[in-house]
Amino acid sequence: MKPATLIPLAALTAALAGCTIGGSSSASAENDRLRKEVAELKTRITELEQRNAELEAKLAAAEGGLSPEALAALPVCAKIEIDPLSRVERGESPRLTVYLKPLDGRGRFVQIVGELSIHLRGVTTTETDIGSGAASTPGPVVPIADTTLRSTELREAYRAGFMGTHYVVHLPVDAAALPPADSSIRLEIHATFTDAVTGQRHEAVYTLPKR
Repeated sequence: MKPATLIPLAALTAALAGCTIGGSSSASAENDRLRKEVAELKTRITELEQRNAELEAKLAAAEGGLSPEALAALPVCAKIEIDPLSRVERGESPRLTVYLKPLDGRGRFVQIVGELSIHLRGVTTTETDIGSGAASTPGPVVPIADTTLRSTELREAYRAGFMGTHYVVHLPVDAAALPPADSSIRLEIHATFTDAVTGQRHEAVYTLPKR
């Protein structure tokens, strides 16, 4: 090891040792600080990824002849999210309700134009003994329901009110295809949006909680 690398390594070792010298309280405080830094870094990475996606979308839109000023101010979809309000409503006529949020590069809601596909799938899991414990691995995927909204239909799905701003998609579900609520099969919502303006494709997956 080169001498130049010994100094920072020694300093790091001393710093790590100091985390425990002060007792469990100081170690706990240091762990909390590190966790906070990791959370902040993750948030920053997400923001940068969204802005990068927005820049890529704007680059695609630039081929349409927009001026640099208009292009810089143009809000475009950088990602889509499925809101946890999304759910399967059981009963005599079960249906899937999906709340979708398209976001720009700054994480703000943005209206979209294009094609949106929604798929509801049942996913089984298999428990595998790995010696040190059991591990769950994804099993077969069973399609349950799906729909596709074209540009006009997607525009009609736009909602803004006391529940916030989002797109709402209602999808009838065949009761015979829907697994029981207490089943081990997990229900997953898959959403795919193809932007008609930029040509970009965005996807989101949400696992419905057991209710």
